[in-house]
Amino acid sequence: MENRSYKYNVIRNARRRYTYRFIGACIFILCALPFIPFFMGYAKGHIITLILCGLLAAYGAYLFRYSFSNGMYDISFVFNEDDFTVKNKKGETVHFYSEITKLDHIVPDNENVYSIIHMVLNGESIIIPFTLKKSTCDTLYSFLMEKVTIEEIS
Repeated sequence: MENRSYKYNVIRNARRRYTYRFIGACIFILCALPFIPFFMGYAKGHIITLILCGLLAAYGAYLFRYSFSNGMYDISFVFNEDDFTVKNKKGETVHFYSEITKLDHIVPDNENVYSIIHMVLNGESIIIPFTLKKSTCDTLYSFLMEKVTIEEIS
């Protein structure tokens, strides 16, 4: 039996991370500015404005924090015969095919644009996007289906 191994990289644009950080920081700073007069004792009648600014500032903080998440960095998948490895900015994790509880192949109406493989591993969702790489997606999905089916039978 041949030893097959597949490697697929999901490349993320660094400018996207920096844009999220910049927009999040700007929203947070601009929406937090109205709190300065409030804490100094002025602008007591603008409670609704302060509530809205507080919500927007929280959204800016969320955008800033989200820019540091795993989904914003490059992810590398290595599929071996017995297991597969997910490498991201936090390190690498090894998963076995027996851990896959759900495996989906999502193909839109215009299948030449993108395809997606969605896996659920013990409650953790992993989405692998394939932009303009339908044949690669089909090959990897058939390999995964074969491995998951073998694991379920044995």
